[in-house]
Amino acid sequence: MRIFDKSKYAGSPYPDIRQVIEKLAELGRVVVAVRGPGFSANLVGVVNLGEDGGDPVLRIKGCDCHIHLMWDKIHHHTLAYEDVGYGPAPVIYLLGEDGEPVVNLFPLDKTLEETDALRVSV
Repeated sequence: MRIFDKSKYAGSPYPDIRQVIEKLAELGRVVVAVRGPGFSANLVGVVNLGEDGGDPVLRIKGCDCHIHLMWDKIHHHTLAYEDVGYGPAPVIYLLGEDGEPVVNLFPLDKTLEETDALRVSV
């Protein structure tokens, strides 16, 4: 039997990441895109920080789901545009240690100017 090592997910988000997620919740629904080797998943709803089994998770209200993240590996965020096939859309990237996106947050029906309020610094 394989035992899931949940200790990797026990850390809390850095303060600026926490602030971005809290502000993002005020904008309404987003597409939360997670991608990795051999997969891509899109979850749609309002995001916030929640808990699952005592660990902090990225909760997506509307799809009744959440994502366990290794918060200690998400160091920064940035705002940009990305075209996934429907034209350029604003996106907030939660960036890993290597500066590459770990989670992509696309606010629905928002402009980059509207999402610019998500810029925070600590």
